Amino acid sequence: MGHRELRVALNADMCGVVEAMRVLGAESRMLVIAHLGSGPCGFNDLSRRTGLTHKVLSSALRRLISLGFVERTGEGTYALTASGVRLAHLLDAWAAALAPAGTDSPPRAGSLKKNNKN
Repeated sequence: MGHRELRVALNADMCGVVEAMRVLGAESRMLVIAHLGSGPCGFNDLSRRTGLTHKVLSSALRRLISLGFVERTGEGTYALTASGVRLAHLLDAWAAALAPAGTDSPPRAGSLKKNNKN
């Protein structure tokens, strides 16, 4: 496989990742997915856990439901769908990949920008 073919193949493979990042671009949506990864949660509890205002949380949940990542259960809680569970695993893997060597936690928000002198 030549360089051009390899580049085309890599671009095709990355389309799903790029699309996922575009859809999840809002921090609020990623927070909701991450917190629902530990199990179903009611609206007020989810707001407390994430620190999101009711307005922002409501918007994030509506979008995640429309995308098929979150569902409202019969008990009035929110839960991840099968697609949402896969997405939560992906976010966990990204967080682990970003964790500084020898730790289990990713860098804090903004720390990459502060250390980047480019």
